[in-house]
Amino acid sequence: ATAGREMLGQTLVRARRAAQRLCAIPGLQVLRAEHLAGAGTGLHQLDETKLLIGTSGLAADARDILARLNARHGVQPELSGHGHVLCITTIGNTDTDMDRLVSGFAEVAEHFGRSGAPGQSTLIDDVVTHRPELVLTPREAFFATDEDVPVASATDRVAAEVITPYPPGIPLVMPGERLSRDVIDLLIALRTSGNPVSATDPSLTVVRVVR
Repeated sequence: ATAGREMLGQTLVRARRAAQRLCAIPGLQVLRAEHLAGAGTGLHQLDETKLLIGTSGLAADARDILARLNARHGVQPELSGHGHVLCITTIGNTDTDMDRLVSGFAEVAEHFGRSGAPGQSTLIDDVVTHRPELVLTPREAFFATDEDVPVASATDRVAAEVITPYPPGIPLVMPGERLSRDVIDLLIALRTSGNPVSATDPSLTVVRVVR
């Protein structure tokens, strides 16, 4: 209560230092302030205590990377998804914790080797650059009669739910927005990749639309 600002400042220093060290590991990329797209884009601020580590440059599925970090190095990330692992740091972490995180990723990168793929997830890029067509207000769509339809059959329907991929934790779809072909293709890609999604049906087998 009396040293919170100082403790959070130390947490930020540790997280920033870890991000720099992780970026130096071949095959890894970390979301940093320089990747932000600016005000009005949906991606203009960053919680630097959350380390979003791109792993698509490694020859392994992110879920396998998470499993090895946990089993061999005692590192428990928050989650893994399409080409990324998310690690959350807090005021409870120490320099030793951050050293173990970085050394764990270094060993994992050496173990799996490079994939030759681009380091940045295009799925995340697509999510943050999407510009939907608003057909109804969120309130109108929320109170409208709705139904669940297969995602592949939902093109041009109006969404009746919020669909949020993690990362970046920004809604891809809001109630009242039109589900364009591009959005449907992106939803199917998210489902295929196993990316965590918050939705009425997290498996994205069906989506909730206005009847």
